[in-house]
Amino acid sequence: MSVKEVTLLRKSGKLKEAYKMAIEDLKEDKNNSWAQMSLFWVLRDICQQLCNRNVTDKAKVCLKEMSLLLPTMMDDSGAGKKAYINLFKQIQPNADAISKAVELSKNNPSRAYVLAKNYIDSANKIDSALHEDLGWVIYRYIKAEVSNLTSLEVRTLLKDYIYLKNERPSMLHSQMLNLALSFSKEHSDFSLYRFFLLWEPENLRYEDLNKSYYNGSEIPSLISRICRQIISSGENIDIEKLCEKINLPKSETLDLLREPQFWEIMNLHKEGKTHKMFEAFSTYNKKNAVYGASHWHSEVLKIAERYMSGQEAWRFIYFFKDWGYENLIDIDWKEEIDNNGNIYKPLAVKAAKKCYEYLKELHPRDAGLVSWLDSLYNELIERTKKDEWILRQRAIIYTWQQRYDLAIKVYKSLLLEMSEKYYVWSELADCIQDNNELKIALFSKSLLIERNEDFLGSIHLNLADLLIKEGLMPEALCELNTYKKFHEKTSPKYQEYIEQVDISVIPPNNNKLFISVH
Repeated sequence: MSVKEVTLLRKSGKLKEAYKMAIEDLKEDKNNSWAQMSLFWVLRDICQQLCNRNVTDKAKVCLKEMSLLLPTMMDDSGAGKKAYINLFKQIQPNADAISKAVELSKNNPSRAYVLAKNYIDSANKIDSALHEDLGWVIYRYIKAEVSNLTSLEVRTLLKDYIYLKNERPSMLHSQMLNLALSFSKEHSDFSLYRFFLLWEPENLRYEDLNKSYYNGSEIPSLISRICRQIISSGENIDIEKLCEKINLPKSETLDLLREPQFWEIMNLHKEGKTHKMFEAFSTYNKKNAVYGASHWHSEVLKIAERYMSGQEAWRFIYFFKDWGYENLIDIDWKEEIDNNGNIYKPLAVKAAKKCYEYLKELHPRDAGLVSWLDSLYNELIERTKKDEWILRQRAIIYTWQQRYDLAIKVYKSLLLEMSEKYYVWSELADCIQDNNELKIALFSKSLLIERNEDFLGSIHLNLADLLIKEGLMPEALCELNTYKKFHEKTSPKYQEYIEQVDISVIPPNNNKLFISVH
């Protein structure tokens, strides 16, 4: 005897013989999942005949036997489970009326809803096996009559659906969410977010989480459209809860929620609504910064770095501080190459430099911002390739903090490869404390290296100040004269220093001999 023989007997209508043979097969091996399957389908055909004759008691006995086979029998496609549910529904009270209503709903959803309304209103008294049919009646009714129903009526129908105990996840459940999404776009009094939580995001199917294609066109995933609408509504949402419940990596869920906010900011910029754009940047950080890194989080930082410029450049350091440099992702530390092959600095470097340039011009400097920038540059030095500008900025930040020993250490390392750069010597001189002779030597070295006077104005003044303090008035006057010769508009420091020098002394034509000695 075999499964094949049982199947042939069943299909020829010899159900008694098929049942007897299937039982004998199972006696030989009660754990044989194929033999269990063949017995199940014999029972299915017997039960269907009993249902057709309204012999409910005997049909229930068959269903009981079928239910015992389902957990272990061969049923990879789920066809057995569906067959069982279909038969179980048929033996329920009111099954016939509800079955007629769901069939009618395909062509006349309004009439079908009227016929099924009493069952929907008392769904807790109806076996849950029939709830999916009631759900389809509700769905088709809303879809057909939404333009004729009030917002309250639709919201009530959606609530009625949520209270059903139909199988979830399922196509019906996803279709109902899609319907709620469409409804929310026209009715601000309906909270898609709260409905989504009641719907339970854990019930999203694979198809709901992934984009699809139709006639060659890409269709965004249902979850992406849900997130876009939730963000568009402006509701306060629990991002952490959504990340926990939606069956996607956290960074992907974050991006579904962040991308719409990115485009909102872009559109405000395009429309010239600058004030609202900066408000949107601020709101974005309040809602998103604490939840960590993601692709669209970095994209928002990119446009902040671009749009917070000119007179608005001061905004960037505060935005970036709240955004959190620890949220920079790997690609943000790498150079960017456009379609034409042009290479641009990494986002992390551009953002750090923008903050540095702001603090460089700020007087007095905010100690908290300097400390934050100090930490950022520690990260920058560690994660980016060697760059003299980053190292110089690192050293200058140390000087802002009066950590001169650390700044000197950086400049010494720079001098190993950049001893021909005048600015390294002059910046090192700024770090020296209580040693005027050494400072004079370092500034002098700068003047020996660089001949373009456009770059040397501040060095002449600094050197003049030191020479005055050392009592070297002729040499100091020489530096001041050189400064004035190349700068039509003198600085307040020049006026301060020239008043301290005896202008009756005869300065040397230049300090080359003095400088070469030092």
